Amino acid sequence: MTDTPKALPVSTPSKYVVGEPDSSGTSVTISEASKRLGVSVSTLRRRLQKGEVAGAYKTGGPDGLEWRIPVTYLPEPSSTPEVRSDSVEVVELRSRLEVSEALRLRAESEVDNLRRALSDALTKIPPAIAPPPPTPKKRWWSRSEK
Repeated sequence: MTDTPKALPVSTPSKYVVGEPDSSGTSVTISEASKRLGVSVSTLRRRLQKGEVAGAYKTGGPDGLEWRIPVTYLPEPSSTPEVRSDSVEVVELRSRLEVSEALRLRAESEVDNLRRALSDALTKIPPAIAPPPPTPKKRWWSRSEK
């Protein structure tokens, strides 16, 4: 009788086991699996609870039960980050940024023009009220004259 590995189901409604541990014994933790899958740890945990990760199982660890995912069900880790093309939202946001930058430059130019105009107007207008002449200060220790 040959020992052939069992085919693991894609998903199951089970709460803790989505398959059986693979025969090689090579499995990774949630954090390593999330890096390989390109999702956050919390997203991977939600998928594990729903039974959406094939081959995943819970086993005893140093802090109690922990999820383990066989490496045979994960993509190979890549040394170079994946380059994604710009999505429609990114393109739209970039165009909005360009428009807002143009509007900001235009507003700054208008403010500079208004400041210059105000400065010119203030130099042309004579002072309406002259300040009163300074009053001499009397020293408190000197005698007052009568």
